Amino acid sequence: MEDEEIAKELADSMTAIELREFMSEHGVSRSRGASKLMMARRVVEEEREMIIDKLDLGEPGATVCCACGYEEHFDSIPDAKEAAQKHTIQDADCHAKAWHDKMGHMIYGELGA
Repeated sequence: MEDEEIAKELADSMTAIELREFMSEHGVSRSRGASKLMMARRVVEEEREMIIDKLDLGEPGATVCCACGYEEHFDSIPDAKEAAQKHTIQDADCHAKAWHDKMGHMIYGELGA
């Protein structure tokens, strides 16, 4: 996983306050007025391996589910996205969604659909 992707995952997983506190606890300096993504990039620069472990980014999985009752776990995010797309295409009444198992955010689909 590229550093920029890791930084984005980190920024998405914490509030700005949590990220500032994390940086302080681990001795990572930041520029005054830095955005959350800029702070996350700085943390990844200095503590890459720890962040990968903290976020469990080695091989994140995802779960695909649909209102029709379909639900399946996948070990890779691309596989989950592909399965959700195929499920939605196969049945016009279905609107499958894929959720990142570790981070909890939707990676495919639309809320309310």
